[in-house]
Amino acid sequence: MKKIIICIIAGMLPLLAANAQSTKVPVTSAFEFSGVKLGSEMSAGQIKAKFGRPDQIESEGNEVSYIYGRSEIYTVDNVIESVIIRDAGFPVFGSLISGGIKVGDKAADVKAKLNGLTSCTLREFSTSDGKRGFKAGGADNWISFEVDGRGLVAGIYYHLN
Repeated sequence: MKKIIICIIAGMLPLLAANAQSTKVPVTSAFEFSGVKLGSEMSAGQIKAKFGRPDQIESEGNEVSYIYGRSEIYTVDNVIESVIIRDAGFPVFGSLISGGIKVGDKAADVKAKLNGLTSCTLREFSTSDGKRGFKAGGADNWISFEVDGRGLVAGIYYHLN
């Protein structure tokens, strides 16, 4: 009987190990900022209740941009479609990482955290206007992290595809 139990346990170990390795989630599906996932439906009142009174609101038809400091939340038909985060007040991945990832964090630390908790590809980028950073994602969905000259995250950008 002991041999049967040992064989069953030994046979299950690879399955358990594989399951433990597959607990990483795709970085784009795990993305949230200040506890809000892109694709969430939020009215203007709900956005103001969650984030406070915006510094500015710009609207054109069914598209609305809520501007908080240097950060922006874009909605289309009350669905959050994209964010541009340039202030530390909007942490991302707070449900996965204690304290989240914020503008001002060291880029090397952010990369390590993303690699440790999510399944993603990291790609370096530079733009014609001199911005540089890295993208985290896969397929057609990418979250961009702009990095300043000191190696700190200067901006976080994500648009729901």
